[in-house]
Amino acid sequence: MRTIIVLCSMILLFSFTFIQAQTGSAPEAGDSLQIPAASAPSISENLAPKDASVLPIQTPKVANSLKGVYLVSCNGLYYYNKSTVVDYDWYNDRTYNTTYKTNIYSVLLNGSYFVAEGLSLGATTGFLTITSKSESDRTSYYYDDNTYSTSINVFGPRIAYYYGKRDSKVLPFAAFEYDILLFEHYSDEAIRIGAGVLLQPKPHFGISFGLDYLKLGEEKKSTNIIGVLGLTGIIY
Repeated sequence: MRTIIVLCSMILLFSFTFIQAQTGSAPEAGDSLQIPAASAPSISENLAPKDASVLPIQTPKVANSLKGVYLVSCNGLYYYNKSTVVDYDWYNDRTYNTTYKTNIYSVLLNGSYFVAEGLSLGATTGFLTITSKSESDRTSYYYDDNTYSTSINVFGPRIAYYYGKRDSKVLPFAAFEYDILLFEHYSDEAIRIGAGVLLQPKPHFGISFGLDYLKLGEEKKSTNIIGVLGLTGIIY
C-alpha cells in the first residue's frame, strides 16, 4: 500500500512539472505580433531618394572638324614625260622609234571646300609651259629632230580627302583631278591622281607637297613623274 502511494505521488509530481514547463515555454499572444524596434525596416530610408552620381556631359567636337573649312592654295608643278612611239616606214620596209621628251612647268591656283569631314570639292585653274623635244632613229632627208615650246591654259574640278582635324599639324591627303588643257588651236584632257601631305606649322597657314600620276592623251609607253609643291591658306 505504501509503495502504491509513493508511485502515485511521483506520477503526479512529474505530470505537474511537465505541464508547468509547457506552459512557461509557450509565447504569449501579444509577443508573436511584436517586432523589435531595431529590426523593423525604416520606410523613410527606403523611400528616400539616393544621390545619383553626376555624369559628365559629352559635347560633340564640331569646333575641330574640317567640315566647312576652305583651302586656297598656289601650287607649282613640275612634270617630266618620256615616251617612245614605234612607227613603220613603208618606203624602206622597216620600223623606227621616236622618243618624245616633255617638260612642264606650271603655276596653279586651287580653291576647295570641305563638304563633309575630310572630303573636299574644288576647282583648279592656271597656266603651264610645255617644252618638248623629239628624237628619232629614222634617217631621212625630210625628217629632223626638233624642239618646241608653248603655253597652255588649264582648269578642271578636283576632289580630295584629307585625314586629320583643323588643329592637326600633318594632314595626309589623296586627290583626283580632271584637267582640261586649252591649246591655241585645240584642246586636250588629262587625269591626275596623287597623294601628299599638308603641313600646318601655324594656324591658317599650310605647306603642301606630293607626287602625282598623270595620264595624258593616248600614250601607251610613257613614264610620268610629277612633283607638286605649294602654299595653302586654311580658312576656318
